[in-house]
Amino acid sequence: MARTIGKIIKELRKERKMTQEELAGLVGITPQAISRWERGVGYPDITQVVPLAKAFGVSTDEILGANLGNDETQIREYIDLSIKALNEYGLERAIEILKEARAKFPKSYLIKIKLDNALSSYSSRNVLRAGFGQVKINSMMGIHLRGNGLIRPMDGILDDLEINALAVSDGEKTAIMIAVDSCAVEWECVVEFKKSISKATGIPKDAIYLHAIHTHTAPFLRKTTSDPLEKEYFQFVNRKITDVAILALADMKPAKMGFAVGTAPELAFVRRFLMKDGTTKTNPEINDPNVERPIGKADHRVNVLRFDRENADSLVLVNYGNHPDVIGGCKISADWPGALRREVERIIPKTKCIFFNGAQGDVNHINIFPKLDEKERMSESAFGHGYAYSQYIGRCLACAVAQVYDFTKYREVSSIFFVQKMISVPTNMPKPEDMPEAYRLQRIYLEKGLEALPGDEMEQNTLVYETKRMIDFEHGPETIDIQLSAVAIGPIVIIGAPGESFVDIGLELKKTPGWDLVLPTCITNGYYSYLPTKEAFDEGGFEARTSEFKKGIAEIIIEESKKMLNELSKERK
Repeated sequence: MARTIGKIIKELRKERKMTQEELAGLVGITPQAISRWERGVGYPDITQVVPLAKAFGVSTDEILGANLGNDETQIREYIDLSIKALNEYGLERAIEILKEARAKFPKSYLIKIKLDNALSSYSSRNVLRAGFGQVKINSMMGIHLRGNGLIRPMDGILDDLEINALAVSDGEKTAIMIAVDSCAVEWECVVEFKKSISKATGIPKDAIYLHAIHTHTAPFLRKTTSDPLEKEYFQFVNRKITDVAILALADMKPAKMGFAVGTAPELAFVRRFLMKDGTTKTNPEINDPNVERPIGKADHRVNVLRFDRENADSLVLVNYGNHPDVIGGCKISADWPGALRREVERIIPKTKCIFFNGAQGDVNHINIFPKLDEKERMSESAFGHGYAYSQYIGRCLACAVAQVYDFTKYREVSSIFFVQKMISVPTNMPKPEDMPEAYRLQRIYLEKGLEALPGDEMEQNTLVYETKRMIDFEHGPETIDIQLSAVAIGPIVIIGAPGESFVDIGLELKKTPGWDLVLPTCITNGYYSYLPTKEAFDEGGFEARTSEFKKGIAEIIIEESKKMLNELSKERK
């Protein structure tokens, strides 16, 4: 059995025939303190170990219990392991190992001292500050809600559209991550928004990470539009997005950060399917007998960052990939991301939640082979679509957050880094011989509407977006420049591309070494199109046919993003 520090002090004192009063005089403390230690009520402070060793004429190792009896080997192994972890992985991992050792050997003063020193070092090195801002951006009646190939004039409000912002700082560098309840934000808007924010706050433009959650019941933010309502809305949001940045910066408090990864199965489903005739179809009918098999996979992981702040609400960042296209209709809503934020703040008191959508280009909420038929469904939320179902998804995701919230692994943040990089990518230009048919289909759509186009509803939507892509890129350009963006908060990094990333992009980026957690986001600092994999282009379907980018775009995004992550990892170390 291992000796406690109190027993060691008592044995050494009696061997030297010292009274408690005599030992106290040599160490410079009260006899009552010696008595408490020997009875196992408290421990000496680390600053008192050397005076005790001198008083007894022994090494500090003997005072600390280096002769540990039967437990010596295991305790030494834990300490050696913590030193190795400190050198290879950082202070956070060493603290985790020492906490595990402390739980196993609660009476080991040596482990207590090592852990106390590590925690003290962590506290002095963690310089993170974090702040939160939120504003409402409900649009005006009549503005067009985008998505689904339909023109839907807004006629009401289901729930508020918001801009949420998270500001982080290491004392020298500050970054702002902003999530907008919008279907998308075009690049020209991003340029103006960054300019306004930077002018008002002094934050560098490269430190502004601007994301659209992709709700399909909200306007598309466009500066280049000729629509009067969209022009007015752009100016309104430009003012509001500056406000939210100012609010987040003003709210910054000392903070510590932790992360966890939960899971929420059966909310996101693959939406691309190989049909029995060899074609690829997006969103086939429910229980379609012509389906051969799904193509791709969903990522059910729910990434959670937790920022506990001094004398202020904790902040929760959630990252998960799925299409917020559950509701439909002409009333604005943040869809399930809004429900998720509200539910997190309800379930976990004194929190503020911000959401960043992940790689979601080839998944959505539709299970085409549902477990229940319509007669068996008791509640509206079980039907797999509509407002009630969007709230159900939000509740499920919030529960996934709550399940891991108390098990977050804390990480020291001694630095903030950010990088934004422009890359040139090839466009999906049409063949000249295909253009007459493209113009013919466009005329039918503009004159007679979606229903006049050939095929089922999904094929009609595909034709609308495919012909638009062909006409837009008939004369080029052959390449366009897009921006990749990343913000590193200690060992955690959030990284985004300006399009709808396929799940495989997110899966690949999450494997990048050198990071405790990689959070991929879609529609970040601009919006262009889908980002399908090479295989998806070969297979065909809605996403590949409508993408503005040439085959290979996903692989370019992965390669260039990993370069950024590796460069940031080196800079961080």
